[in-house]
Amino acid sequence: MNKDKLDTVSKKQKAEAVSQAMKLIIDFNGSQLKEIKRFVDTLLQIRQQQGRKDEE
Repeated sequence: MNKDKLDTVSKKQKAEAVSQAMKLIIDFNGSQLKEIKRFVDTLLQIRQQQGRKDEE
């Protein structure tokens, strides 16, 4: 194999490894990520409500 082909294979292997790691993290922390998202959404709603109160 020439160097360009090796670089391409190496990049594909790295991308696949990162993809697999991300899938494992999401699978492992899926419920926690959902809770964090709910928490952030709630904070954003509170902030928007505070903004409306400030305008009144």
